[in-house]
Amino acid sequence: METARKVLERSVALAPDGDPGRYMNLGQMSAGEEALRWYTSGVQRLRTERSALEQASGSRAELQERWAASTHALATALCSVAEMYMTDLCDEEEAEAKCEALACEAVELVQGLQEQLLAEPYQTLASLRLSQERADEAGPLLDKVLAIIVATVDTSRMPPLEVRVSAAKLLMEVGRPDEALELLQALRMEEDESLELWYLLCCAALQASELDLAAAEAAAALEFAASEACPEDEKEWMGQLRELQADIAEAAAAAPQ
Repeated sequence: METARKVLERSVALAPDGDPGRYMNLGQMSAGEEALRWYTSGVQRLRTERSALEQASGSRAELQERWAASTHALATALCSVAEMYMTDLCDEEEAEAKCEALACEAVELVQGLQEQLLAEPYQTLASLRLSQERADEAGPLLDKVLAIIVATVDTSRMPPLEVRVSAAKLLMEVGRPDEALELLQALRMEEDESLELWYLLCCAALQASELDLAAAEAAAALEFAASEACPEDEKEWMGQLRELQADIAEAAAAAPQ
């Protein structure tokens, strides 16, 4: 990681107006105000790049493709900054207002595209709405996220795994555990060694009152966690899985027979 950081910083120093993605990568490697500075620089350059396409000449189809790619890149970058104001920089002055402006701009950017292929703006705004206790507005945004996941399944356009995991968490927050469970079962097929995903799947099953499924999955997860096949860094989930297993057993005991 440190080598990558040095190489990227050297690249930026040599050609500051080159690929804006370098600034976003450096932002991901950083934290707090330093990350914000990198992200802000990346956003500025992405705006410039997108504006330049308005004056570009060439094939209409090619220009439309480049415009869509540039719009996706800018919207994703705006979401990265918005997420910072919901996490690391949540105590900053006017953090909520800045987050609102960034998330809304990202959604407006992608709404204007013919194809809806980018889930991050809708998910970021849904997360903000939940933090504002506006769950009724988060639901339709999550519908957009799910529609994009379904439309891009098994393609290179499918949202990254971490985006889909976050979508499942948000679905549980808005009281839609059945949809979260379906999404998490698909994710488990992709990442069968992730105890975090297994834990979330059990949470969704419990919330959906699928108690037999929740109990079976929790037992299987703990069995895997105790085996040599489980990656060492995943074993930190064992304590939470045991607590969840107890909650599932308690719910089963209280359920009508």
